[in-house]
Order: sequence, then C-alpha cells, then structure tokens
Amino acid sequence: MFDIHEFIATHAVNDQAPSRYNCPVCGGRNTFTIAKVNGTLMWNCYRNSCDTKGRQQVIMSLPEIMRGVEQHPLHNDDLFQEIHHNSKFKIPKHFVNVPNAMWDKIDVRTKRYNLHLRDYWHKQDDEVLIHLDLMYDPILDRVVILSWCHGVLTGAYGFSLDPKVTPKWYTYNKTIDFPFIYENGDGNHFEVVPCEDVGIVVEDIFSAIKACETYTYAEFSGIALMGTNLIHAAIPSLFEDYRQLIIMLDADASQKALEIQHVLRVYTDDVKIHLLHTDIKDMNYSVIESIIENYL
Repeated sequence: MFDIHEFIATHAVNDQAPSRYNCPVCGGRNTFTIAKVNGTLMWNCYRNSCDTKGRQQVIMSLPEIMRGVEQHPLHNDDLFQEIHHNSKFKIPKHFVNVPNAMWDKIDVRTKRYNLHLRDYWHKQDDEVLIHLDLMYDPILDRVVILSWCHGVLTGAYGFSLDPKVTPKWYTYNKTIDFPFIYENGDGNHFEVVPCEDVGIVVEDIFSAIKACETYTYAEFSGIALMGTNLIHAAIPSLFEDYRQLIIMLDADASQKALEIQHVLRVYTDDVKIHLLHTDIKDMNYSVIESIIENYL
C-alpha cells in the first residue's frame, strides 16, 4: 500500500523554496509541491482531480533555526543590546528564539504542572511584555530560561522537552552562583527587582513560577535556588528588602532548609520553613495558597 509519508521522507526539501515533483498519487507532471515553513512540512497536489495534501511538524536544522534569529521581538532592540553588554552572562551565539512549531510541545511538557509558558510572553498595546525570557538551544535541544536581576543577566537554565532526559535542568553559567527570581508584576522579566513583600524560596524554576502565580494580586517573588549557595557575596542584597521569606522545600531537605533559614535571618527577620511531602509544582493552586496563608 502506498504511503505518502515515505515519499515525503525520501525527497529532499528545505525552507528556502518549495520543491516540485510529479505527483506520486495521480501522476500529474510537476503538480506536487513539498515546502518547509517554520518547522512545518507541507505538501499539496495542484491538479483539480487530486486531493492529495497534508502537513506535519518536523525538527528544524540548526541553519534553519538560525535564519529566524533576526525576527526575535525583543533580543534585537537597543535596550536589550545595552543590557546584554553590561551583564555577567553572555548569551551563546547559537541560542535562538523559540521556534513557533515548538510552543505546542512546550505546553505539553509543562501541562502536568498547569503551567503554560507562552502565557508569560505576550503583547499589550503593541509592547512586548516578557515575564519569562525564553530562548532555545538547538545544540543541546533545550528550552532556555534566562535569569535576570536588577537589569543584569545573571545566567541561564535549560530544560528538555523530554522529561526523562537528565539532568532535569542544565545550568549554563556555572561560574556565577545566583538564584533565579520570578515576579508576578506587570513589567518585563529583565527588569526584575526583589520586591518589598513576600519571597517564596523553592528548589526549581517551575516551582517558583507556580508559587508566585498563586498570588497574582499581591507582590510575590518566587526564588528558585537551582543549587545556589546562599552565602555568596552578591546574594544578601537580594533579600534585604523582603518583609517575609517562606522556605518551601521537600521534607528530605530539612537540614538544607534550616541552613538557608540561618543565613537569611541575618537579612530578614521573618523567615519561615514549610517542608513539603508533594512537589510544589505538582500541587493545585488552591493547596499552595492555603499553605502560604498559614504563614502570612
């Protein structure tokens, strides 16, 4: 039985221009085209009597992805270039904006946490608002989240679309020991400044977003440790303005939580600990809210 997908797979095509062939179904001469556009492979026969057509998502090659870099809505403006020039972490040249075809896969990856990362990158009155600064690393095949604080790019963390891939998070800037901070405010992520209200200290970025978005009506920061050593000289200034800090780590990390509390109490009087038996990113928002409210 003829399989059109086998025909497509054995015929070369690039994203520069459609490739034209004789139709493998009706035999029409030069009526069958195959084109690749932004990670979507499309085919169609233009003969009126033939209804052969279809599309499928495909993995983009590095050159194909790199051709789309200049279309990024933020990373090519003057402000970003100025900030990037003064930052401690330099974005590798092979990092690119997330391909359009990849967003659905990202949603599938984070659906179990009830997180939709594309919601944190949107336009309002023609202004790009970025609560998460996302890029893509085509070499390691990881979605990359950039880490900002006080207008300084402090690092980057990458996660795979396959949850079985290890490590779960890849740290790109291993020389700068700095936590990841997420805020639920209205500004851009690269403008993040530790707020003067409540900080929720958790282990990873997904947990930080989940905890922070639980209280969209208050000034909350989600602070992901990501293996950070909080004794680092640059870190105390992050915590001095918080009214309260709540450390939410797994129950088997109780000693680590106590050590963090000891360090942070030097800078903030009100530091509470809540040990978790379920990963915070796997909890419902209502459960997270009820836990936090016990400490406010």
